[in-house]
Amino acid sequence: MEKGNECAHVVVLIDGSEGGRRRLDRLPLDRKGGRMKIYIAGSFEDQKALRPHAESLWSLGHEVTGSWLNEVARPVYLDKATYWRKLAIKDAAEVYEADMIILDNRRSSGGKNTEWGIGIGQHQKKLLWLVGEPSTVFHELCDKQFATWAECLAELKATFNKENE
Repeated sequence: MEKGNECAHVVVLIDGSEGGRRRLDRLPLDRKGGRMKIYIAGSFEDQKALRPHAESLWSLGHEVTGSWLNEVARPVYLDKATYWRKLAIKDAAEVYEADMIILDNRRSSGGKNTEWGIGIGQHQKKLLWLVGEPSTVFHELCDKQFATWAECLAELKATFNKENE
């Protein structure tokens, strides 16, 4: 593993060049000082409640890629199906762009689990953190689980913001 790839996490990757599994102690981050692009997945009903957590991530120097947290009403010139299709494309692109997904699981919703599934499909390149209790078998695939956002943010700061203090 190249020196300078900083991330305090363990993951198992399939590496075809070595013909098998290889355990890495660190995931490569292209962000200076452990700064990451983070997507918050949650229920649209919790949009306002999640905004302060997004602000906390920004204050730690991370970028929040989930623009759904600040979405407003559908433009009048778009029908519902067109608008939803455009939102789904945008949200999927923001999930792909992220280094980490933090899933807020305080309430059930379909969209956040779709975003989580996209993250699982890229598990080699993403950290998957869960805030709340797992409600599907796929939530058990998280890298870390936290009971509260306070615990999640404290771990994020302790792990990725050491150099910035």
